[in-house]
Amino acid sequence: MNFENNKSYDEAQSEVFETKLGELSLKSAVILSELDSLDKVLGSFGISDQSKSSNHRVRVALVDGQEAGLKGIFTERDLILKGLIVKPEFYNSRGEIKLAEWMTSKIFTLRHDDTVSTAIKLMAIREFRHIPVDFGEGLPISERYKILSIRDLLNFIVNFFPRDVKALGTKKSWNLLEANFQEEGFSFCPKSHSLSGNIFYSPLRKAIYRDALRIDHNTSLHDTLIKMAKAKTGYAVITEFETIIKGIFTESDIVEKVTLLKNFGELELKVKDFMTASPDTLLENHLISHAINNMFEFKYRRIIIVNEDNFPISIVSLLDILKFISHALLTEGSSG
Repeated sequence: MNFENNKSYDEAQSEVFETKLGELSLKSAVILSELDSLDKVLGSFGISDQSKSSNHRVRVALVDGQEAGLKGIFTERDLILKGLIVKPEFYNSRGEIKLAEWMTSKIFTLRHDDTVSTAIKLMAIREFRHIPVDFGEGLPISERYKILSIRDLLNFIVNFFPRDVKALGTKKSWNLLEANFQEEGFSFCPKSHSLSGNIFYSPLRKAIYRDALRIDHNTSLHDTLIKMAKAKTGYAVITEFETIIKGIFTESDIVEKVTLLKNFGELELKVKDFMTASPDTLLENHLISHAINNMFEFKYRRIIIVNEDNFPISIVSLLDILKFISHALLTEGSSG
C-alpha cells in the first residue's frame, strides 16, 4: 500500500487504520428466521450428504427479527460450546429443532462507517471471529448486513506490510537449528507507540494465550466433543501416548464430517477417523509471519505450536495473531 511522499510513515499508518469497513470487500450474510430448522442452517453452511465442504462460505447465520432488527446469530462454534452436537435429537430429529432454541441472542454489530482500528480492537478484546457489519436501514435485510471475519482484518493488515510478512514465505518443514537461528536474527524491538512491520518477526510464543487441549486418538467422538465443550474450545490436538501428534480436530471437521452422521450411536466412533491427519506444526521460536503465510496459503485458521521435543504446547489461531497485533494498536492509542 503506497502513500504520498510528503507524509510520514506514522501519518500514513494512522490514516490506513481509519479506513471505513464499508470500503472492504466483505461477504454477504446468510439471513434466516428463528423458526428455521437446524437442517436449513447447515444447508446455508453448504453442508449436506452431497456437498461435504463449504470453504467458499461464511459459516455464520444471522437471525432476522423483522422490525426489531437482528435477533441473534448462529455459528459453527455454537454446535460445540452449547453441547448441541452431542444431543441425540441432533441426529434423530434435526429437522424439528428450531434455530431460536440455539442461537446466541446477544449480538454485537459494527456499522459500515466504523473503522478498521475499531473492528480490530473489538474483535480482539471480545474474541469474536465474525461480526456483522450494518450497511444502513434503507436496504433490504439481505443486502443490509455483511460479515467481517478475522481473516478479512489480517488480510488488510498484511497488505499494509507486504514485504515484512511475505519475505520469509511459508514453512512446511523445518529443523531446530534453523528456528533457533531465526529467533536470534530477528528479535522484535517495537517502535515506540507505533505498529511496525517488525511485529511480524516476533516469535510465535508471544501470541500463545492458552495451553493445547490434547486428546488421545482412540477417544470416542462423544468424549472428545464433551472435553472440547468443557474446555470452551473449538479444536484439539489428537495424540498417541500423549506425546506423538497424530492430527488436529476442529470445528471444520465437526461441521463437514460429524454432522453427516446418521445416528447418535455413531458418536462412539473414534476421533482418529474424523480428525485432519498429519497437520502442519511450527516451533514457538518460529515467526508470526510464518504462521500467517501458512494459514493464508494452505487455508487453515490455526496451527499447532510445538517445543524442541516436538511436544504440542499450544495452538495459535488467526484470532491469537490479531490479539497480539491489537495490543500494539491499543498501546499506540493509549499513548495520546
